[in-house]
Amino acid sequence: MTGTRQGRTVLVQLRDEIDPDTGERYTVKHYRSEKTDEGDGWRHVRIQLEPINPAFMPIELKTDDEGSVAVVAELVEVIGSEPPS
Repeated sequence: MTGTRQGRTVLVQLRDEIDPDTGERYTVKHYRSEKTDEGDGWRHVRIQLEPINPAFMPIELKTDDEGSVAVVAELVEVIGSEPPS
């Protein structure tokens, strides 16, 4: 089961933690999640925030951590960038 943020690049606010690589409360990562069907709905089993820069570490959230983060924005389009040739 996938959600609307699956695989997207998002700006995330870390409410209770900081990004271990930058020491900041905001981070830009690729959003990946695993969900399970709960009969009348679903719940997250795991959320992985994967870095764009391979030198940084992913942030893995457990279901108990879900309220400790907020997706603030989603990257929709890069403006003013020339396509690769």
